[in-house]
Amino acid sequence: MDEEKHNGLRVPLLRAALVCAGVVSERAAKKIGKKDLIKQLLGVWRQHPPAAAGSAPQNGVAGAPQPRHLAPCACHCAACRAAGHGSACVVLPMGLRRLLHGKDDLVDLVLRHYYGACGWDTARFDAAIRCVQYGPAGDVIAAGDEAGRIHFICAQTGEKILCPLSGHSNPVSSVSWSPDGTKLASGSYDKTVWIWEATTGKQLSQLRGHTDRVWSVCFSPDGTKIASGSHDKTVLIWDAASGEQLCSLRCDSAVLSVAYSADGTKLAAGLGWPSNSVVVFDTVRCVSFKPDNRNVVVSASWDKTIKTFDITSGSCLSTLKVDNMAMSLSYAPSGDILAVGDFDGNIHFFNAKGEKALSPERGHSNVVGSVCFSSDGKKLTSGSADATARNWNLATRASLS
Repeated sequence: MDEEKHNGLRVPLLRAALVCAGVVSERAAKKIGKKDLIKQLLGVWRQHPPAAAGSAPQNGVAGAPQPRHLAPCACHCAACRAAGHGSACVVLPMGLRRLLHGKDDLVDLVLRHYYGACGWDTARFDAAIRCVQYGPAGDVIAAGDEAGRIHFICAQTGEKILCPLSGHSNPVSSVSWSPDGTKLASGSYDKTVWIWEATTGKQLSQLRGHTDRVWSVCFSPDGTKIASGSHDKTVLIWDAASGEQLCSLRCDSAVLSVAYSADGTKLAAGLGWPSNSVVVFDTVRCVSFKPDNRNVVVSASWDKTIKTFDITSGSCLSTLKVDNMAMSLSYAPSGDILAVGDFDGNIHFFNAKGEKALSPERGHSNVVGSVCFSSDGKKLTSGSADATARNWNLATRASLS
């Protein structure tokens, strides 16, 4: 422990550390000058030598790069625990961590002295900050900068606590945390959306689909989807797990901002000039009751799923994955066949078990926005964005094995 390295320490911290160590009383500490404070601190330090190298882990399993402190930090935040500093993290300047190790009841005193009741007002960087967002737990802040990096700030102290994430080749315009705080999405002027593992900084997916700068990204409330808005006048919906593009929504102007409703059923997009408006999309395209069970409702969504719900309990009974965005649906009167119109102009048929029941009809050249069975269930009428309505005879169709 080098005495010269302590010259930059604040006197209130030195006094608080000695008080916490039981060397002097708080009243007596106020009368001790900085030079003597350092000498006494060194004396305590020699009685509590630092642990062996590597005792505070900085790397995770298999050598994966882990977040680490770039500057002194004193906090109990989840980001510190994820970095491997233990459940009561105390990473104070120049090794005071060891001095206060295990003294959780005294850490708050140090924080009050050093950080002024744990408050801060300014964190400084070497590039302009374009976007910030609190993590779900409120203990860490993600900040995207002009240089294409993402910084992490301890919300309690204002310290930079994790290694910046680098990868974007242009400014980071938007960041969004997953609801559980395990992932972070970032949008950039480089036309891409990146998904990161928050605790390790590992890049999980690089999403390409926009043809101009990405202005905004947002996780859905259930964390399964990411919406991105771009200067190319589109909103793209992505699968957060696989990175697959689920759908593209065209707007009249550049999409400057996107946001999901709390229940995830609606997506709002803020549009720039010349529209200067807000567009709200329904993520659930349509719903229908099951004819043979009025307590069961089925819904089709642009996330390529068809979900069945029990309206008495609100529980999801089943989820059926389809190959394209489901835009419309209708049950046959008997309730044994479900017809689903999709984004590409096809009509699919499923039985009560979610299995394909008939071969698909492929006559439309654009979105099938509506389907309806005849009262006897032998015919189906469909309406499409290709400006046609078609009537299908299903009576002689052979069932698929």
